[in-house]
Amino acid sequence: MKSVRLLLGTALALALSLCLLTTARADFSDVPAEHWAHDYVQRAEEAGAMNGVGGGLFDPESSVTESQFYAMLLRTLSDVSIEAYDPGTAWYDPYMAAAADTGLSADVLSPSPDTPLSRCQMAQIMFNLVRGPRDAENAAAVLATIPDGFTLPEGFRYAVAFVYSAGLIRGMDAAGSFRGDLPMTRAQAAAVWCRLADYLAEFGVNDEVPSEPENPAGSVNADVPPENAEPVPEIPSEPAEETGVLTVNGVQYRIGMTSDELTGLAGEPDEILEAFGGFRWYVFGTEDYLNRFFAAGVTEGRTVALLSAGESFSCTYMGQPIAWGDTVGGLPHGSRASNVVAEGRDTQMHLYLDKNDGYILHMVYLAENQFMKVRYYAESFGASKEQCAGEAKMLLHLTNAFRTAHGVRPMMWDPVAEEAARLHAEDMTFGSYFSHESADGRSAGDRLKAAGMTSWRTYGENIANAYWGAVESHAGWISSEGHRANLLKDGYTRFGAGFGCDGYVVNSVEDFYAEMGE
Repeated sequence: MKSVRLLLGTALALALSLCLLTTARADFSDVPAEHWAHDYVQRAEEAGAMNGVGGGLFDPESSVTESQFYAMLLRTLSDVSIEAYDPGTAWYDPYMAAAADTGLSADVLSPSPDTPLSRCQMAQIMFNLVRGPRDAENAAAVLATIPDGFTLPEGFRYAVAFVYSAGLIRGMDAAGSFRGDLPMTRAQAAAVWCRLADYLAEFGVNDEVPSEPENPAGSVNADVPPENAEPVPEIPSEPAEETGVLTVNGVQYRIGMTSDELTGLAGEPDEILEAFGGFRWYVFGTEDYLNRFFAAGVTEGRTVALLSAGESFSCTYMGQPIAWGDTVGGLPHGSRASNVVAEGRDTQMHLYLDKNDGYILHMVYLAENQFMKVRYYAESFGASKEQCAGEAKMLLHLTNAFRTAHGVRPMMWDPVAEEAARLHAEDMTFGSYFSHESADGRSAGDRLKAAGMTSWRTYGENIANAYWGAVESHAGWISSEGHRANLLKDGYTRFGAGFGCDGYVVNSVEDFYAEMGE
């Protein structure tokens, strides 16, 4: 732990000097001056804690992963030496190793480095960094002031009590509820980094407090609340089916069901697509996106993922039913996430919200933990051309489900648009650039013409960098007002998409057009 305790010797001074010496400021178009996190984002970017995602964007509503948060802290608030990056490994391996060596990752309990970090887990990492106190009586007194303090997992309560009382992470509503299950967005992470840097500058790291409680019996126990605290109801353990069941058009589909059980309920799939993550998408309901569309990820005869963006899906979140078009309450303006995560025993559920339409639910993705984030799979095992093609075709189905839910006609898959999109995605990936303009100066229209478009009345294009697979790319475009408008443009009739993948670099492109007379 010595390297963590030396935080303020040189590293924090270096971080502060970067704020003073850097003259170039990043002006992110999606974090304008009136955005609640604008100043936090500017400061975190200037200090080298965070970067943009390309195209002049910061992507403030995306989730922060465990490995990304370690990188933020170790790069700027630590004097720990990070091993050189080995191109044959994942980018985060040196940071994960340093986090383990220094104790930053102790008790975080994240299933993978690419898992979105919850508020409880971020609290634990900061608690580990500053070596917060493990005083059961004081922690219980703080938790008693938090409306949901004694409903938090017991393993995180010391950390939550510390960060809450220190003002490092604040409540999520007017009452001050902590909501430790919610994921941390990039904007929120920028704010937390700034507060943590200020805290360390003023108070430093606590070297006097042992890393483990002297009296193991002095835990923060929900069964023994402090005097005058509100009675705490017994919290039942969350059943696995809470995050493992998707209902489509009144039929329930479960993670873990066999492929025979799946097709017995849904019939034969309309299409089977190779997917990032090492499974295949069985796609259903493409003749009726509004009422029947969903996809099941299947490997070795077993369902490991479920996905829907049609208007007829529903699931259970925090013990309550939630369906397409519903809102997820409890998140104040300025802190609302476009991706809300719920965790079961062995599964996760991601709810994707449309921030350009009142944060209504538009897509849900359920999967076993090891299949939830395809990024780790693609980085470690590579993405084949067949998988890239499968994810591209899935973009058509997600887009058509989104269009039909908003009263817009679906599009048809078009080989001309597919070729133009795929070649541009690959060219950006292997040419190390990101732009609607090709490296040779061609526009989207030029590329469509080269692919065989001879008659058209309108065309358009969406591109994305560092969004992994169809689900993330689609959700990212919906979170952008201009890209979302492209998805919903009624004039488009033809669609094609492509992915370019090379290790940890990925670009996605979707092209739209309509021929004369369509």
